[in-house]
Amino acid sequence: MKICIYGAGAVGGHAGALWARAGHEVTLIARGSQLEAIRKKGQLSYIAKDERFAAPVRAAATPEEAGVQDVVVLTVKAPSLSEVADRLGPLLGPETPIIAALNGIPWWFFSGIGGALDGRRLATLDPDGRIAAGIPIERVIGCVLYIAAEVTAPAEITHSFGGRWVLGEPKNGVTPRLEGLIKSLTVPGLTIQASAAIRGDICHKLIGNMSGNTVSALTYATSIEMLEHPGTSGVIMAMLKEGIAISKALGVTIPGSIEERVGIMKSLGNFKSSTLQDVERGRPIEADGLILSVQEIARLIGVPTPTIDVIGALIALRAKTLLKALSA
Repeated sequence: MKICIYGAGAVGGHAGALWARAGHEVTLIARGSQLEAIRKKGQLSYIAKDERFAAPVRAAATPEEAGVQDVVVLTVKAPSLSEVADRLGPLLGPETPIIAALNGIPWWFFSGIGGALDGRRLATLDPDGRIAAGIPIERVIGCVLYIAAEVTAPAEITHSFGGRWVLGEPKNGVTPRLEGLIKSLTVPGLTIQASAAIRGDICHKLIGNMSGNTVSALTYATSIEMLEHPGTSGVIMAMLKEGIAISKALGVTIPGSIEERVGIMKSLGNFKSSTLQDVERGRPIEADGLILSVQEIARLIGVPTPTIDVIGALIALRAKTLLKALSA
């Protein structure tokens, strides 16, 4: 299978290396030192606790260079998505699906949900409809990721833990297309699972990221540090409760109790969230997908979110000041 991964960061590189090792023809659309290193070496180095290997991959600077693919996987940051959506055409054959492997609420969240909000565009994510215009909903496959990895050097991916992707159709149900993707993309080191109700999976992961990632980005604290501090622990608990209330109002079931979710977060120990890592490295952070879109949804359905609103305001300004520093 010809797989194009748009975005050669940690998530895209991790999956790309595993797919290439299993025999798929993998092309990574990259830039900068990552593009140059992969082109020069013709491979990605993969480092994990119990294994190390190099997998043959191709690097391209543009979709035109990559050509038509069997499947496209988007692993770019949300702020780049509008620009990327305009450029996908050369990658797409008549049936090419697009797996949106993104953090937080996706731009298509209300497409196919049914009811009064069906098709509603979220202004925080796609203010001018540019993403929806560039990525037709019939091509979209929703995705939730459970993985921790990082780019430790150009053309080198280091895996920490996890390796599970959950895929689902925006209109729910398990289709033959989805079953085919599960079969093709499941390879050693990467488990791909089908969801008949992908929004539940999105919300399940999001409420943890919305609380833990944002608070960590503001406090520079690890998971265990936040949860052992009574003040930040209380903030996270309040955000979890508000997130669950939003999900229930949407008719989305979130498995497990708040206490169980906190227990999972504690089990990560001194783990730094991906958002905190972005802050420490001076990278843009995805405030829109992680929390601001949650606020927008809460307003649409009339659910009060006082704690989310406070943290949302703080993280929005943090994102703005980071961008200002980057452009200076």
